[in-house]
Amino acid sequence: MKSRAIHNRNGFTLIEIMAAISILSILAIIIVQITGTITHTTKLSNRAIDAAMQARLAFDRIGLDLEGLVKRSDTDFMAQNAASGTNTSLLLFISSVTSPASSPTNNRGLSIIAYQVNVHADNNGLPCLIRSGQSIPWSNAGGTLASAGFMGLQANGLPLSFSSSAFDAFLPKTADFDVLAEGVIRMVIGFQLYPDNLAVMLADGTTIDNARGQIVYSPPIRALTPSGGGAAVNYIDLSRISALVIGLVALDLPTLRLLNATQIANLGNAFPVPANKLSPLRAWGSKAEQAASDPAFSTIPLPVRQAVRVFERSYPVTPFATQSL
Repeated sequence: MKSRAIHNRNGFTLIEIMAAISILSILAIIIVQITGTITHTTKLSNRAIDAAMQARLAFDRIGLDLEGLVKRSDTDFMAQNAASGTNTSLLLFISSVTSPASSPTNNRGLSIIAYQVNVHADNNGLPCLIRSGQSIPWSNAGGTLASAGFMGLQANGLPLSFSSSAFDAFLPKTADFDVLAEGVIRMVIGFQLYPDNLAVMLADGTTIDNARGQIVYSPPIRALTPSGGGAAVNYIDLSRISALVIGLVALDLPTLRLLNATQIANLGNAFPVPANKLSPLRAWGSKAEQAASDPAFSTIPLPVRQAVRVFERSYPVTPFATQSL
């Protein structure tokens, strides 16, 4: 009887090993690509969340202050837009929000609130959104403000204006401001006019025949004449403002740290004051999306340009059917 030789295979052939290695390599490449994509997406999402948190912090604080806005015909209110640069009080008004006072017994529970985009030592000398809240005392012994008061008409029948020298000692100074939102590098204020067909005069000299609720970026004014005669004085007319529309440009903090003070200022200035009738988000949204290729951002690193976010929120001032101050 013939025996058959039995051959046992104790391993893989070289071809099988090479095929397995090739498959594993392909799988490894796919896994690395998926992991990299997930990591990149997560990083972008975290940046967007961080920027949104900066904007929300600012919006919430502004909203709280505006809820206490003293809307009286014998008090002043200031809001303006800087075409570029910093060191400008964008909002200045009296609010019922309480601020710390040197003498608690002399604190009447009212404050002068101010907002700026400016450099601040607590933000490493970089521009950001800063806020000041100065308490208003019950009395001002020996001061010129005591006779006129923060509220109430002067002897000439006009409200005391923030531009008056009587307010100099009470308006916020540089040391009075605190950092509110480090990542907010630009702020504009839109004035949504009262939704009627009446004419409106703006602070820049423009006259609008029909307000119709449109957004403008120069505040509506009322011209008051002193009781004893003389030149008229312009005051912002809150009764003609239906809402304030605040626009913010923000960056997440890790990205912001890639820039110096000059670059941050230039980046903020690249977002101009919008044209009338356009909301900040509508005017700035496309600019932020095109920041990677826009020549206005040429001095800004590409990763920073891609991380710019714009935000908007409205705050009612004179809601419909309440137009009386």
